[in-house]
Amino acid sequence: MAARSAPGSERRTAIMLIVVSALFVIAGTAIWVAGGDPMGLLAMLFFGGCLIAGVMMLVGPYTRAGQILAILGALGMGAGCASLAIMAMAGVPLGWRGHPAVAIPIGLIGAIFFGGGGILLLVRAIRRSRRNRRP
Repeated sequence: MAARSAPGSERRTAIMLIVVSALFVIAGTAIWVAGGDPMGLLAMLFFGGCLIAGVMMLVGPYTRAGQILAILGALGMGAGCASLAIMAMAGVPLGWRGHPAVAIPIGLIGAIFFGGGGILLLVRAIRRSRRNRRP
């Protein structure tokens, strides 16, 4: 039998995710606005999605609001990953760790995983709402 985490522990995890993600969104905004570096946009998209996922954890994943937040969070993280791959393919300098041979596959895998997951969650939500409307 797997051990379950305490509700307070899940709440603390969600709050930490929100705080850390918000710091990265603020840093990304500063980098993009002050320096014009497109890596700031990447940070805003990806960590904005993480921030939304943290809020979803607080609201509860099985509520209507939680399901909408899960879709938005996954799509935001997918957009951030896709922007990483696009920037690497376009030759945007990504720093000493951002070699295109690494950044492109990581960005594409993340875009497929998070973006695809967001699309699947959206399709599932639409199907459920249609099924619930039928008399």
